[in-house]
Amino acid sequence: MFIIYMLIGALLVLAGGFLAIWYQAKKVRQIHREEIMAEKQIEANAQGFNHITDLRSLMQQNTPEQVLKWIGQNEKWFLDSRLFLPRNFAQKWLSIGKHCRRLVKLNTKLKEMTDELRKGGIIDEMRECESRCTRLAEEALDEIYRDMNIAPIATEEPEDQPEDQPEDQT
Repeated sequence: MFIIYMLIGALLVLAGGFLAIWYQAKKVRQIHREEIMAEKQIEANAQGFNHITDLRSLMQQNTPEQVLKWIGQNEKWFLDSRLFLPRNFAQKWLSIGKHCRRLVKLNTKLKEMTDELRKGGIIDEMRECESRCTRLAEEALDEIYRDMNIAPIATEEPEDQPEDQPEDQT
């Protein structure tokens, strides 16, 4: 009978050892997967930061058609990185493209229009659309900052001195 208890004990020790090794391997795989995901997330956020700052600059210096072309050229990057970017960043990126397409349509409509009164309304809508794109780009950048848990760099604005007071020369 003693031998049976020894065999049962040995089998239980083997099973316990096997379960311990299996659990450790499972945890190691999980930690490794999380490390890879974190690396990809950092890389995607860094690229997202660069892309959104480039996009902001493009929006200020180029036509909506050129901005749309640039967005199209970077579509592969966006689709490949989307899983690792902050969710709201992706929404902002897509919304910027949508508003740029709207700007292109409004610009085409403006060129074809002859009624000056209606042109003013379209120009106002275009300005609103442009400011929305700028705001979306700023919000996308904020999403990157928030996801990386860093604060944006804040610069102090110089105070304007009244024109009638000379600057202190001391």
